[in-house]
Amino acid sequence: MHDMSYPRRSAVEKRCAPSGRGEAISYPGGGSHQKNKFLLSADGPQVFISYSRADWDHVHRLVSALKNTGIRTWIDFESLVPGQAWREAIHMALSQSHALIFCLSPLSLESVWAGREMRMARELSLRLVPVMVDYVPPKQIPPELADVHILDMTRLPLSVAAETIAGKVAGLLGITPDSADASHSAQHLDGLIIDCLRAEQAQILDVKTLMPITHTAIERHAVHELDNAAFSRIMELASRAGWVILAVPKACNLPNVFLLAGSIASRVGTGRLTIAQSVSCPISLACMAGTVRAKYCRLPD
Repeated sequence: MHDMSYPRRSAVEKRCAPSGRGEAISYPGGGSHQKNKFLLSADGPQVFISYSRADWDHVHRLVSALKNTGIRTWIDFESLVPGQAWREAIHMALSQSHALIFCLSPLSLESVWAGREMRMARELSLRLVPVMVDYVPPKQIPPELADVHILDMTRLPLSVAAETIAGKVAGLLGITPDSADASHSAQHLDGLIIDCLRAEQAQILDVKTLMPITHTAIERHAVHELDNAAFSRIMELASRAGWVILAVPKACNLPNVFLLAGSIASRVGTGRLTIAQSVSCPISLACMAGTVRAKYCRLPD
């Protein structure tokens, strides 16, 4: 992301600093903070979110899951007030936080402001919790994160990953979720197959060879008219699926293919979407698959 004259990410609303002082809370590898009634109130501890707007789908899921555990999240999208002195607000928010969650992705690593937020967090001896929301090769991990354990959202379905990581962060901050909350999680799907058909009676593509040998929970949906309800349903299922196959037979609806491929790829992350196209299709989707970083193959009708 390009640096701007105002913070497009990770700036939070300025709040009154707590006046009470008390016992210091030590974090392994991350300094200490003063315990006080404000920070340990019913509102829960506060974490500062540093992210790239391009990763908003993953960040939004993570923020929602963190809030469900009782953690207060401060993020520019929700908390920065128009006309506010944002540089001061960033520093104040960091000084009042228990941890900084850095949403790691190729674009957040390019962000000037994300780098500044990490440096300010270290100057304040704030606990740094990196969460990988889009794959970054090990060689591209910056030195300041080389000795920090990175939580990975890219290896599980999005909703499952968000809840799992939120639980780990809650444990780090000393929060024990209610048993009701802990037992409430979206049903996990091993896989999701979506058939992009031109008509209801069109022949579907055989994708058995692409499916893992072991699987128990798989859903398959035929899509010929993609209205808002159908689109929302597919996105919700995709966020809970370990892998997604977008099956494109000869008689396909290409506009639906393009829309779903880009949307699903941004939702499930790199490496979990496969575009399987019929060999009879006159138009190859290989370039599109490469653009959204999806796997691609051609199968017989």
